[in-house]
This record gives sequence, structure tokens and C-alpha cells, in this order.
Amino acid sequence: MALLFQISFLVAEGDTDFQDQQHATKRMDPLSSSVEALKMLMRSTGYGDYVSYIQELGGWELLTSPEGHYEGVTLLARAMVIKNCWHNRPIFGFLIRILQERDHKNRLTAFMFLTELLRCPDVAATVDEVTVHILANWFQCEEPAIVKLLLRVVETFAKHGNMVQQFRILEPYVLGCCYSLDDDIVMETFTVLKCLVEHLTWKHSSSFLTQLTFMLGPLFEEESEHLRLMAFEIYGALLAKVKRTVLVFPLKHQVLNLIVLLVLHLEDANVNVAQICRPALCHTATILGWSRLKAIFAEKDVWTILRALLKQEGNRALWFLKQCLALFKSPQAPIRQTAVRFAGQIIQTLDAEEANEIEEVYTALGYMREDPDSMVSCLAAQTLYILEAKEKLLVNPPTSCFCSRRPRKTYS
Repeated sequence: MALLFQISFLVAEGDTDFQDQQHATKRMDPLSSSVEALKMLMRSTGYGDYVSYIQELGGWELLTSPEGHYEGVTLLARAMVIKNCWHNRPIFGFLIRILQERDHKNRLTAFMFLTELLRCPDVAATVDEVTVHILANWFQCEEPAIVKLLLRVVETFAKHGNMVQQFRILEPYVLGCCYSLDDDIVMETFTVLKCLVEHLTWKHSSSFLTQLTFMLGPLFEEESEHLRLMAFEIYGALLAKVKRTVLVFPLKHQVLNLIVLLVLHLEDANVNVAQICRPALCHTATILGWSRLKAIFAEKDVWTILRALLKQEGNRALWFLKQCLALFKSPQAPIRQTAVRFAGQIIQTLDAEEANEIEEVYTALGYMREDPDSMVSCLAAQTLYILEAKEKLLVNPPTSCFCSRRPRKTYS
């Protein structure tokens, strides 16, 4: 490791004079000499086949290249895992010890090597709570490359399947990365989250998966098409793992809270998002026991689905209205249009008691009249007229009206 750190230092410092001095030989420059010393040390300790294996992969050349150095470091460590080297565990312990120093000059090389070593089950078995806390502290560093490697470490923990306790310590740090100001870290986090959802179980990680369900909410209207797609992919995969036996508060509340959003995104500008929403709706219907709606979700258009949803779940009309209100802020004009239209339909079904609870809708529709999309602004104005007309009707109800009352609303 000392020789590897020396090589990293020389590459980082640009100490490659042999490239500029044509008369110098590789044996004379410090970088090549360090690489040769590393090879010799490994051969003398019984790792000659390992040296040859790295040579076949081009690892030694990458190690001396400024552009490919860290790829070379990764290759070295990965080869040790593949060859199941006896020294994997002691080297891992050594790296953890030096990473207790936050300002260690070779921290990136150490993390590159450590991340690969953790793929080895024998190495992973040595990870205790103290080790995890040392790693967790590095999430606070300001180096994106290290944070990305830490996210890969978390992914490796999940893949091992027997590191539940270690993973739980790192859960809040992973979710915190979703709010990073660095776009690359956010994308890396979502890539890792997709893997986590695939490998985690409700039995051992119900709290984390439930938190993730809530955290995804605002990202469904993300302007970044790639990030929005990943959010829907994660939610779709998460829903597929949910059984009726685990659908309890607060998860059930959030699943119900996202129904209108899923329906409206059947018209998402990204076809891939729309394709995710339909099976997600069908699985939602399955775990909620909505057999009739499931058949409609599976093949009908948006408006047929919305009308059927309002008809069957009329006691949740106000809740659906609040979901529409959130979608008024969608960056996609067609979704805002549908949200306003559906809000108008819901309003017409409300009774006097429920109509008194929609002051917020008045305010939002007032803003929507200034929407840059002419169709949205027109629909908002029309819906406001409907509200005013309904309000007058409620003030002076016709004496011959014998309309029956719907059951009171419910939010569970």
C-alpha cells in the first residue's frame, strides 16, 4: 500500500519527467521504478500470477497514466478480490485505520481500493459498527468522488444481504445525498437507490423504504427528464415489493396520496414514464383491493380512469382535489391542464360542508389564470366561474332538491 500511495502521489504531482526527456529510460524515473518495485514485492510474496493477470488487463500501464490512474487502482483491487488474495482483510483493516485521518493525502486511492475490497464476502464480514461510523463520517466531506464511492459501498452492503445493521447506520446519509447541490452526486444516489430497492426487503428495511416513498414525491415533477424518470422507476420497483400485509400507515397514506399523480402522468412527455405509471397504478389497485378499478387502470384512458376513480372513491374527493392542487405546479402544461379540469369535476361533486374547505383552491386557480399556457389559464377561469356559481347555489338552494349525501370523507 505504501508503494501504491507513492505511485498515486507521483501521478498526482505530475512527476513523469521521462515523458518529457526522451533520453531517460523507464528504470530511471521514480514513477516507473515504484511500479516495478510493487511488482517485485508481489512476486516475492507469492503473487506472481496476480502480477501477470494485471498485465493482461493493462492495469500496470493504467496505473502510470494521469488519465487512467484511478481505473488502474480499481483494477488492482478488483483483481485481488477475483483471485481471493489472503491479504485482502489485513489491507482493508489498514485502509480503515488511515481513513480515520480526514486529511490523509491519499484518501481517494484508499477509498478506491477499499470499495473494491468490500465486494469480497470475507472482507465484508469484518465490517463492524466502528468501521461503519468511520465511513459514515466521510459523507460530510466536500469531495464528490469520495461521496460517490461511499454510495457504492452502501450498494455493496445491500448486495451482500447480511449487513442489515451496517446499512441502517448509513441510511440517513444516503437519503441526504438526494438533496446534494452537486447534480452528479444526486444522479449517482438515484442509481444506487434503484439497486437498493431491488435488494432490500420490507422485513428488514421497511422504515428506509417508507421514507424513500415520501422522499420521491417532489421529484415526480422534476424538470430534469432523466431524474424524473429515475424517480418513477424507483417508485414502480418499490410498489412492486409491497404486499397488502405491509400496507399500513404511513405507507398506505402516501400510496393513496400519489394516485392522481400516477394517472395524470400517463400523459407524461416522457413515454418511458407513462409506461411505468400504468403497471404502478395496477399494483396500487391490487394492494388496495380495488379489483374493478384495476381493470380500468390496465387499459382505459386518463379521463375514463379519473371518472371511475371519483365514482368509486367519492368519499376521498377532497383528498383528490388536494392532489390536483399540487399538480398545478407541474412543469408540463398538459398535466396542469388535466389537473385543473379534474379539479373542476371534483368541485361539482362536493356538498356544502366540503365546499367550505376549498379556499386554497380558489387562491390557486386565481394564480392559474395567469398560466403561460393559454389552455390552462382558460380552464382555470372556467373552473372559477363554476365555483362562484356553486357558491351562489349553496347560499340559495332550490327547495325541491332531495340530493342524498355521500359518506363523509376519509384519509386512510
